[in-house]
Amino acid sequence: MKILEALSDQQNACQKLQLKIEKLNLRQLQLSAFLAKRHARTPAWWTLRIKKICREKAIAERLSRRLEASQTSYQLEEKRFQKASTALNTEQQRYAPLKQKYTDVLFASLETDMEAPDIQRTAFGHDQALNEARSLLTVRALELH
Repeated sequence: MKILEALSDQQNACQKLQLKIEKLNLRQLQLSAFLAKRHARTPAWWTLRIKKICREKAIAERLSRRLEASQTSYQLEEKRFQKASTALNTEQQRYAPLKQKYTDVLFASLETDMEAPDIQRTAFGHDQALNEARSLLTVRALELH
């Protein structure tokens, strides 16, 4: 069961990395849009609005630096995700017979709704037979008191 729980944890980590990559991609798009707006707002040189030109160029330069930093962090997180997903795939293939044997074992994930009635009736890491035995034991213990 520890192996299946470790697989579930790896899967949750991959999902978190994927969400982080999506956020970084969204941030890159936002920075690109801000940068394009700044370039569009920069007046032409012949208007002789030197102060505004310099200010807009400085802001655009800082935005381009942020965009470069965002792109490098995106690439780094993408590489981490690729490594984690390949490791997860190899582990899933390695322990496929174990997963097939215990198909009804439930582990917590990012999408698990703890308030759902089905989740409330089961325990994480237990299969159906163990859950039934646990509930029967609880009923018998309550009958004793």
